[in-house]
Amino acid sequence: MIISQLIGGLGNQMFEYAAGFVAASHHQTAYKLDNLYYQDHSKRFHRFCYRPYGLELFNISAKIATPDEIKLFTYPRVHNKYLFHLLRRFHKDKNVVNEHDIKTYNDLINVPSNCYLRGFYQKYEFFKDALPSLKKEFTFKEALPATHNKIVSLIENAHEPICVVFRRGDYVGHPTLDIVNLDFYYEGLRYIVNTRQTDRQTDVFVFSDDIEWCKHSFKPAQYKTTFVDQRFTGPLGGFYLQLMMKCSHFIIPNSTYPYWAALLAPYKDKIVVAPRIWYKGQPETTINSILPPHWIAL
Repeated sequence: MIISQLIGGLGNQMFEYAAGFVAASHHQTAYKLDNLYYQDHSKRFHRFCYRPYGLELFNISAKIATPDEIKLFTYPRVHNKYLFHLLRRFHKDKNVVNEHDIKTYNDLINVPSNCYLRGFYQKYEFFKDALPSLKKEFTFKEALPATHNKIVSLIENAHEPICVVFRRGDYVGHPTLDIVNLDFYYEGLRYIVNTRQTDRQTDVFVFSDDIEWCKHSFKPAQYKTTFVDQRFTGPLGGFYLQLMMKCSHFIIPNSTYPYWAALLAPYKDKIVVAPRIWYKGQPETTINSILPPHWIAL
């Protein structure tokens, strides 16, 4: 049995799931999830923003691990955070694999067949060969409702619509993540439009956690632009994700939520533009290993 610890928002959870799914599939063993982190809504640090468990949006095959199953490897988070951290000191971890020990795909598939995975595992290399299976795992249980028909029609009737995503909110003043600047988006639009080489109208659909800022600041005047506001988000962000995936091309920030929308979107000739620098402190000459090599890193 392999158990993945889940922490963070939906995009992070999908990375964590993908890594454990790959390891468990390789060993042909049961795969389970530790989602106890989400039972604690209390503030963990000064910038903490609670994100709920979101994988219940999908038709995933993994089951939720019980506290007794988690206890085979590490102390389960079943008490308040203070008591949990105290009791955890007296529990010896067994077969707990930490992200920093996994550098390559071979490292991942060679973890013990009975272990607990802890970490984010945000490398494309880890799951690239499992993408067909993961696309089946990440199919949605709930279709878009009738209230979304108008925006769905706009996207589906557009010629190769471009999804543009801005992440602001908790990124303002973030210690490790920068807000991508507007020049990145304009350059990304130029690249996609020039690569497509079509005389058809370019339709841009903007998604954001700060759509009002986008309306005032993002002005691609030569393109038809639709701002998709937060009332379309849906439970756990699932409807917003489905709407993004209906687009053909993508310009995404350094955020895992739109990353998965771009990765799972079915359009076969899609162009994805993403920032080469994902975290503060990343060397300027490198491209972050989270990005697939066929994406355009700016």
